[in-house]
Amino acid sequence: MSSMEKPQTMTAYAAYDTYSLPAAVPGAGLEKGAVGLVDTVYDEGRKLLVDFSSPTPPSALVDIEILEDGTERVLSYSLV
Repeated sequence: MSSMEKPQTMTAYAAYDTYSLPAAVPGAGLEKGAVGLVDTVYDEGRKLLVDFSSPTPPSALVDIEILEDGTERVLSYSLV
């Protein structure tokens, strides 16, 4: 690796880890930084299903994609 290349860093998540939302999801009533619980890790660790529970319905399930450079983005959400 040359000195100009940045090493790729990707955080490894596991079920039941806490997760901080990288961007607001207004339709789900979630602000950037909201903390949820990783429910499922799939696609070889590149995608997460995160549960953002609320004491009053609805709660939200948010699909997160982790890109090769470590950037995390919201793919979709559903209210439950």
